[in-house]
Amino acid sequence: MKQEFNSILDIKLSLQIALLGEVYPALRMVVFKFDKENKLFLLRYYLDREPREADYENISIVSAEATSLFEITIFEILKEECIYSDKPHGKLDPLDGVVYARKEYELEELL
Repeated sequence: MKQEFNSILDIKLSLQIALLGEVYPALRMVVFKFDKENKLFLLRYYLDREPREADYENISIVSAEATSLFEITIFEILKEECIYSDKPHGKLDPLDGVVYARKEYELEELL
């Protein structure tokens, strides 16, 4: 059954569901952007190494799972990006929202 789009939260929840079982060690952070006016959906993976073919396959699976929950007319342009970055999470562009962020600190570092 297709969902009616009500908010960015709907997209965030659909992405979190789509990511179940799809998170792997090289994945640092997953963010998204939705431009309602232009019907653009962008999903971006931040990785701890240069992207590989398997990363692009994985992001396509997650993107398809998440967008399949909505009416097809909501998203006309789908973009997927896999980017290597060793910057701290706070320096990465969160776009419209962070869906997943890997823990990258030890508790001792916070004390």
